[in-house]
Amino acid sequence: MLLFLIRPFVLNYIKIRFKSIYNLYRYLHGHNDRKLLLSSFEYQLRKNNSWIGIRAEIKSEPIFPHGISGIFISHQAKIGKNVTIYQQVTIGSNSDKSSPYYGSPTIGDNVNIGAGAIIIGRCTIGDNCKLGAGVVCVRDVPKNCTVVSATNRIIKLTENV
Repeated sequence: MLLFLIRPFVLNYIKIRFKSIYNLYRYLHGHNDRKLLLSSFEYQLRKNNSWIGIRAEIKSEPIFPHGISGIFISHQAKIGKNVTIYQQVTIGSNSDKSSPYYGSPTIGDNVNIGAGAIIIGRCTIGDNCKLGAGVVCVRDVPKNCTVVSATNRIIKLTENV
């Protein structure tokens, strides 16, 4: 009976708001319905190549301007209010216990994360920060900062062939 009621949500989850999906996963996890939970995760992974951890702490619905394609959010990640996440973003955990950055990221409120950004390990992104496209962040970022990746550098100029 439960499968009959939830199936339309799982099959059409793109049309449902992010928070509804997130709450559905939390509900299934809390009721130990692992079979349905895993099948819905597999569907999400196949459909959009994305993963959103069940135990991730998300204060309010993030903004996904380009959909959730390729987005990975770790189970232990903490995401604040009004966070904008573009495509192909990874918010992941560092599982190396010997690393000083062992753990998961904490992202503050009003943060903008550019396409292809990677945030790994126990780092804190302060409130009102902007992370540019392709940024790899493994250390803390103070609030009200803008972070971009290194500028392009020509290492060899090839003459006309």
